[in-house]
Amino acid sequence: MTTRDILVVAHAQRADTVAAAERVIRALASAGARAVLPGDDEALLAALAGVDGTAVLGVDVDVTDIELAIVLGGDGTILRAAEIVRDGSAPVLGINMGHVGFLAEIEADDIDDAIGRVIDRDYEVEERMALSVRVKNTAGDVIYETWAL
Repeated sequence: MTTRDILVVAHAQRADTVAAAERVIRALASAGARAVLPGDDEALLAALAGVDGTAVLGVDVDVTDIELAIVLGGDGTILRAAEIVRDGSAPVLGINMGHVGFLAEIEADDIDDAIGRVIDRDYEVEERMALSVRVKNTAGDVIYETWAL
């Protein structure tokens, strides 16, 4: 049986969000899944350093091995997670930890139910469109490249 690698992205500057991320990590670990943390997020790695059952993206796990990204935060954190998994095929599950969130599907009060459904693979993936943007100079050279949801 292969390990289920679930990326956990959280807004590390908020204590409630870090506590929720820790809860998610423990729930995943107890179900036999491995929580993967973004390797470039030093604040989150430091905040969750004492939590067992985690791996680091880009060190222990490749982005193409991520099954799903669970994001705890607001729209900015969700967009950051979408950028992280963009080169893989992992869907993103946003959990709104703040005020109004347009991209999040789940509210903070429903975390336990949502994680249970992730563990049971009881979810559907809804495809979203992304735009790729390239700016070229008059010589036809790409001088800027980005993407947008």
